[in-house]
Amino acid sequence: MTGSDARRVLPLGRWVAACTLAETIGMTAAATAALLAATVPSPWLALFIIVAGGLVEGTALGVLQGVVLRRWLPGASAAAWAIVTVAIAGVGWAAASVPSQLAGGSGDGPPWWVILGGALLLGAIMGAVLGTGQSFVLRRKAPYPWRWVGISAAAWAPAMVIIFAGATAPDESWAPAAIIITASATGAAAGALLGLVSGLAAPLVAGESASGRATLTLLESRVHRMLGPTLIGLRVRGRRTGAVHELPVQYAPLDNEYVVWPSKHETKKWWRNLRDPAAVEVLRDGVWLAGVGQVVPGGSAGWERASGAYRSRFPKIEVPADAPLVVITPDGAGS
Repeated sequence: MTGSDARRVLPLGRWVAACTLAETIGMTAAATAALLAATVPSPWLALFIIVAGGLVEGTALGVLQGVVLRRWLPGASAAAWAIVTVAIAGVGWAAASVPSQLAGGSGDGPPWWVILGGALLLGAIMGAVLGTGQSFVLRRKAPYPWRWVGISAAAWAPAMVIIFAGATAPDESWAPAAIIITASATGAAAGALLGLVSGLAAPLVAGESASGRATLTLLESRVHRMLGPTLIGLRVRGRRTGAVHELPVQYAPLDNEYVVWPSKHETKKWWRNLRDPAAVEVLRDGVWLAGVGQVVPGGSAGWERASGAYRSRFPKIEVPADAPLVVITPDGAGS
């Protein structure tokens, strides 16, 4: 599996960058729209300008996320994602401009804790609504698309708090340039948080467990040694779907190779992609390395050698005689 194949897993850095840029554009557009709306005599025209500012954010978010989406889930429609995001996030962003009008300059706006508490609630609600719409785009492209509803709600709730804080901070004494700069910085912070939370949780949509995602995150970090010497991360590409399964696995060393037993293999699918030798990636010591994986069926040549290595490392674990084992050979091993 090449590096580009592995990117079928959501590229977190690009996702965070897309969300950060989109929210920076969105907050800048919203602040500019609010300043323009304050100069027009017609309340309807002012409302139109504010809504237009919100649609800029929705468009930027939908388009930029859609570009990354295509690298994450092959076949998912970036256009459909953008349309849903514009329709829902654009309107939600326009609604988020309201607190700046409530608190602007009069000193009679709601207390800050009311505004931020309302922002948390609005973010969770709007995130869930947006996630529901976006989950329809993920149908038939991911095993658990509805998990995106909760992920979106959890990501938007704290992001909206930052957005509201930035929207309500300026008063009449602020220069327009200062307002726009503050809005841009607020958008960048909110977008980065939105992208980080949703990006870290996104593998749950592809069927990864929350504990598995947390374990992989630790294996990729500088504190990977805390998990001990028996765990590695594994990436396996589906033969038919092209989707990448990314999971932590327990292994036993066999010379320069790794032996993995897919316990309860009847209920698992990832190892079936390795019945013939196939490219994989292995995460060890915080680094992903290319290699080749192959299933060694029970009763076949090489099974006793592989199972012996596994029993030597884990003497209390009984591996059934008919259980398939997976032998992974990192690139360069034995050379």
